[in-house]
Amino acid sequence: MDIVTNKVLEFVHLTSTNSSHNCSITLHLKWLKPSTSRIKLNVDGSFHKATSKEGIGGVIQNSNGDWQLGFTGCFPANHPAAAELQALKSGLELTLLHKLYPIEIDIDSTDVIDLHNSSPLANENITLCRLLLKKLGNPVLRHTFR
Repeated sequence: MDIVTNKVLEFVHLTSTNSSHNCSITLHLKWLKPSTSRIKLNVDGSFHKATSKEGIGGVIQNSNGDWQLGFTGCFPANHPAAAELQALKSGLELTLLHKLYPIEIDIDSTDVIDLHNSSPLANENITLCRLLLKKLGNPVLRHTFR
């Protein structure tokens, strides 16, 4: 199924007023190795509105897919994008600390990618992520499905 068909099915599914309408989309996903001699950083964050807390995590793997480092954490938060941004910041700091680069970065938050790429507004974490990315040679933030 091509991307246009997927988007149409997703739209129909999400905008359908008929609650008995049952539409499903199957996506076949797999982890992609980084290019030879590169490191892959995968990060993710989650947000629990009732407790105003976020959970973050990430993994750093080499071009063979071997685990290099991983991290988890829990922080106060007020928005899902804040959790994703905190996960990215923590992963970038760990990558720099252990000199694990050049890197490729996968993140499932298009909000964070958009904030990084186009938003002139910046809070402390966005500014810090931009600085860390610059120190790492400005790798691309690539969207990945989870």
